[in-house]
Amino acid sequence: MDMRKSSLPKLRPRGWLAVGSVLCLLVLLALFSHQTVQQSRDNVMYLADDDLPLLTNIQQLNVQLLKIQAILYNYYLTADSDLFAEQFPAGFDTLSSTYGAIEEEIPEAPGLSSIGSLIHSLLAISASLDTVMRKSPVDWDQSRSILAEMDPVIQQMDANSLQLGSWIGRRITTASRESLQKIETTLHLISAMGLASLLAAAIMVWVNARRLAAMEEQHRLASFPEQNPRPVLALDRDGTVTYTNGGAAAMAREVFGVAVVQLLPANLVELLSRAKANGKLFTQEYSLADRYLHIGLHWLE
Repeated sequence: MDMRKSSLPKLRPRGWLAVGSVLCLLVLLALFSHQTVQQSRDNVMYLADDDLPLLTNIQQLNVQLLKIQAILYNYYLTADSDLFAEQFPAGFDTLSSTYGAIEEEIPEAPGLSSIGSLIHSLLAISASLDTVMRKSPVDWDQSRSILAEMDPVIQQMDANSLQLGSWIGRRITTASRESLQKIETTLHLISAMGLASLLAAAIMVWVNARRLAAMEEQHRLASFPEQNPRPVLALDRDGTVTYTNGGAAAMAREVFGVAVVQLLPANLVELLSRAKANGKLFTQEYSLADRYLHIGLHWLE
C-alpha cells in the first residue's frame, strides 16, 4: 500500500532564479545597447552639425584672406580708390564674420586668438595703404613698404589656419573613433544578447525536458499498480483510501462481497504509525472472515 501524495514535478526555486537572472540580464543588455546606440548617434550628429562645418569655415577663411590680399595688391597696381572702397569693406566684413563664427564654436582652439589679432593688423595695414594711395602724388616707396608688412601677416595667418585645421581634424578623428568604439560595443552587446537568449531558451528547454521526463516517469510508475493483479491501495496519513487498483476491487467484491475499505485491518492506525516509524516495508498478517490476509505497508514521504 502506497502512502504518497501525488503531485506534478515542479521547477525548483534555483531554476526560476536562473531563468529570472537571464531575463533580467537580457533587459539590462537591451537598455545599455539602446543607450550606446543613442550616444553613437549623438556623436555622429555632432560631427555633422558642428565639427565638419568648422572645416568649411576655415577653408572659407583662407579663401577670403586671399581675396583681401588680392584687393590690396590690385589697389597698389591701379590706384583706384573708388574700387578699393567698394571691394575692401565687403571682403573684410565677410572675413570677420567667418572668423566670428569659428570663434563662437571653438573659442579654446589653438592659434585662433592669434588669427583674430592678425586680422586687426591686416585692417590697420589696409588703412595705412589707403591713406598713402590717396595722396597726390602717391608715395610708391611707402606703398611698397606697407605691402611688405602685409606679407608676414598673411604667412602667419596661413600657418595659424593650418594649425587650426589640423586641430579640428584631430578632434573629428577622435570623435569618429569614439563613435566606432561605441558601435563595436553595441555589436558586442547584441551578440551577448543573442547568446543570453540562446542560454535562456536552453534553460527553458532543459527545464521542460526534465518536467516531461518526470511526468512520464510518474505516469509509468502509476501504471504499475493498475496492471498488478494483486490488491494495491494508496492511503493518506489518516488511513483514508485514496486509490485502489482493479485487483483490490475484484477481491473485495468477488471473494468477500464487501467494500474495498472493509478489507483493511481494524488496527490500521497503529500499523500506519509503525510503518512510519520503521521507514521501510512493514508486513503483517491478519484474519478477515475466516481467511488470512498478508498486508505490506510502505510509508512514502
